[in-house]
Amino acid sequence: AVQGIHAPHLLVVVDEAGGISHTLGAALEALMTGGHTRLLVLGNPPTDQEGSWFERICGSELYNTISIPASSTPNFTGEEAGICHSCPATVTLHKVNEHLVNHEWVNEVTTEFGTGSAFVEARVHARFPRQVANKVIPLAWIEQSMDNQGAELGAIRIGVDVASDGGDEFTIAWAEGMVCTLRHKSSGQANANAVDVAGIVLEQIRQAEAVHKEKNYGGRVRVKVDSIGLGWGVVSTLRTWGSEQLHNAEIIAVNVSEKARESTRFTNQRAEMWWNGRTLLQPTPDGSQTIRVDADQRTLAQLSGPMYASDSSGRIKIESKADIKRRGISSPDRAEAILLALYEPKKSGMPQGTLPLSLTQPNDWEIPRL
Repeated sequence: AVQGIHAPHLLVVVDEAGGISHTLGAALEALMTGGHTRLLVLGNPPTDQEGSWFERICGSELYNTISIPASSTPNFTGEEAGICHSCPATVTLHKVNEHLVNHEWVNEVTTEFGTGSAFVEARVHARFPRQVANKVIPLAWIEQSMDNQGAELGAIRIGVDVASDGGDEFTIAWAEGMVCTLRHKSSGQANANAVDVAGIVLEQIRQAEAVHKEKNYGGRVRVKVDSIGLGWGVVSTLRTWGSEQLHNAEIIAVNVSEKARESTRFTNQRAEMWWNGRTLLQPTPDGSQTIRVDADQRTLAQLSGPMYASDSSGRIKIESKADIKRRGISSPDRAEAILLALYEPKKSGMPQGTLPLSLTQPNDWEIPRL
């Protein structure tokens, strides 16, 4: 549809240029055949891709490149930006500055993503980031999923990441079908008591069971708890309360340091859990997704933070929480609660060689050669 457009005077305007493929970009450039043709390209540098078409043209002498970092915008320079007239008439007149990047936002994302992160490089400094190819879950996939209104609702699975193993927060997430939400987050000494933590989880279970009853979801609520350290006491307490009929949920202990279901592919269950999340979030060839993640800024940063690599046997391994924190990024506790909710570990009664439901996507196990 792009090819074959020619006129004596032609202006082509491209927005969101970071998402333009090399094929489409080449087709756009092929239109620049006359003496009075211009190509105006606007966009942010991609946060999860090196060598994009946008990056190539910004480094070409054929283009006049104007970089606009946050520090050059009105809330930083003190320039007047005028009154906003594009908002609905019901909105009180205000300055355009209110819609633009400000110091608070820059401080927030720098804290959450880290000063050397691809997000800060691209969105704050307007520079094309490097060393982003080995992110477990690309930021662009998560941002796309946040707008996915077609994700189906269904039976609730709860993920619980207890503040242990280098973690900072005790977090609980729901996966209601394919819609993921963070339901609880807390930090501090209150999280040191297994019974207190289990009590908070119990309240979430009761809320989920009420939703099951209201919406006629089949089956029991499934609760996956990271059982390392304090987590094992939480599991034991919840199972005891289940036997006392305080709830009817299925409590599943997940030791993410243990052997993965696909032990020839992954170093441990944590690596398998993260790759399961990657598989679910990866867009299909037509660009669609089955999952939606309702994420705040910190959760977004945590999901897109960890790197992956391979061990000496070629198995996928995921960057540890300690290594992530050494890079200046907060421990991915919120992210791992969401991933636990989506993950189905090996359990008794499941036939050997059978993949969990959440791992049976069409693009499953498309792992790049490392």
